[in-house]
Amino acid sequence: MLNYEKAKKLIYKNNDLSDCIEGITIELVEKVENLLEVKFPNTYKQYLCDFGALTFGATEIYGIVNDDFVNSGIPDVVWITLKNRKEFNLPKHLIQIYSLGDGTEFYLDTSKMNNDECPVISIHAPNFLDVESSQNEIQIEYDDFGEFFLELIQEEIEFQEELDD
Repeated sequence: MLNYEKAKKLIYKNNDLSDCIEGITIELVEKVENLLEVKFPNTYKQYLCDFGALTFGATEIYGIVNDDFVNSGIPDVVWITLKNRKEFNLPKHLIQIYSLGDGTEFYLDTSKMNNDECPVISIHAPNFLDVESSQNEIQIEYDDFGEFFLELIQEEIEFQEELDD
């Protein structure tokens, strides 16, 4: 949780870069977990309650937008995960939380829970999402959501500073 808290402080310090969804309750988070049939890691649950979904500069981290999961779109974690399950047979233990836009997608791998946390993996599938295909590059990128979150926030701050120079 330490990395998550560091990221959160950076976001509040640079709140001019931040746009988030407010008012996400733990009850709604639990409803989403039940709908997706997963248990979220603690740091991601905290993120959902703190930010809902977050755009920080040019970085968009998926989360809960509201309780209308059908008439939604990016950055709604429920909408994108259900869409990918239906269209690409995404395994139920993977929850999409971020996209680079080049075919690389980031997921919580909830099948590898340890102490209420799980790794963040990336899948590179530039033409289509088919996690069963051996042509796709799947790798663990971060030990947990907090580590992933902190790195994204730090990179966006560095990017914004370069733009200002």
